[in-house]
Amino acid sequence: MKKCKILFILSTLLLLSQCSTDKTTYAAKDMTHTLTDEFGTIEASGIVNIDKQFVIISDETEDNSPYIFVADSNGNVVSSHTIDGLYEMSDMEGITKDDEGNIYITSSLSVSKQNYIKYHRKLLVKVDGDSFSLISKIDLYDVLQSSDDPFIVEALNDSTLDIEGLAYKDNNLYFGVKAPLVDGKANIIKISNIFDVSREISIYKSLDLGGGILSLEFISDTLYISSKGSSESKIWTYDTLNDSLEYLYNINTNRIEGLALDGAKIILTKDGNDESSTIIFME
Repeated sequence: MKKCKILFILSTLLLLSQCSTDKTTYAAKDMTHTLTDEFGTIEASGIVNIDKQFVIISDETEDNSPYIFVADSNGNVVSSHTIDGLYEMSDMEGITKDDEGNIYITSSLSVSKQNYIKYHRKLLVKVDGDSFSLISKIDLYDVLQSSDDPFIVEALNDSTLDIEGLAYKDNNLYFGVKAPLVDGKANIIKISNIFDVSREISIYKSLDLGGGILSLEFISDTLYISSKGSSESKIWTYDTLNDSLEYLYNINTNRIEGLALDGAKIILTKDGNDESSTIIFME
């Protein structure tokens, strides 16, 4: 089990993470320094690795515009795009890719400060990973309303459902639930063939992660997870074949909202909460 120490050096906007087990230091780069003022601060809420580049989403954009940001392998933001064919989408929290390089993005489905969920906050979209054009979109809230699972029914009725993680495997989408927890455990919702009327919805797994799920990502049969504690984030792996959960890191900020993989390297994004977001590379 590894315990990680985070050191913030405010004068250089550098975030350093040090793991006591191997004394390796990880540096995070300021994600917004290559963007023009037109786009302002990225509040990074999700990240996915597409051919050695990182596609990043933000949960706060001007006029709910569906922006996608692309960073190179060193974490420098090199371009920004709007999803062609999608007028607006808000509170984008989860992002993943399928085997063909298509991108999936989900809104959180959480209620706004006005205690209301607008349509553009309920979406799940499929996007071409090359052109960033819309392939399909669906009202995820409406899809989940068709489920008779007690957890989903109650969370929708109580307006407490908050989805932040998203992963793809074998034509299935896995949604990591930040809230509500059930007996202290976080649920993962699985939806098979989501754009087909024959779709199937189930609770895939309930895991004791010390808090709600912030991000998910599959590599083969291993699911990588970040979870939210009271003042920290935890990084886990779940071995789906052996039904085994392993705790990897503890990071003393609870705003690690994005997780991507590049071989043995784990890439995390930290939401800046109205300030500059950071990207962290961990070996």
